[in-house]
Amino acid sequence: MKESFGDKFNVAPNQLFTKTWTFRNNGETEWPADALFIQTNGDDLKVISQMVDGSVKPGMEITISVDLQAPELPGKYCAFFRFVYGDNHRFGQKVWCDIMVVEQEIEMIKSSSATVSKNNSNDRSVEERSSLLNDSDNLNYE
Repeated sequence: MKESFGDKFNVAPNQLFTKTWTFRNNGETEWPADALFIQTNGDDLKVISQMVDGSVKPGMEITISVDLQAPELPGKYCAFFRFVYGDNHRFGQKVWCDIMVVEQEIEMIKSSSATVSKNNSNDRSVEERSSLLNDSDNLNYE
């Protein structure tokens, strides 16, 4: 089994993202044509079950992509998935999507650097700086 990203994948709050797995049928029988790839338990990542496109013969690989949405609150979230067929008969290995919802630090850095630059004397106009220099020339040192 291969996957598009590993555990503790960082996402922003409410971010839409896709996780992809590639599975190989290492068994001796075909996977059923009516198989679904579903979330079996874990955190709600707004998953829609995926239909398997036809039967999967022994030795064949199948790629499944699932669209997900991160929760609003920061933290660690995990959802588990399996293949099922018929009356909820599960087969294949259990896989998961393990994410870390993190706040956008880039926005915080941008806004704090803007505050610093407003207080920087280099932002004064040429006229303001030259006026300050001229005022210092008129000082009397007695």
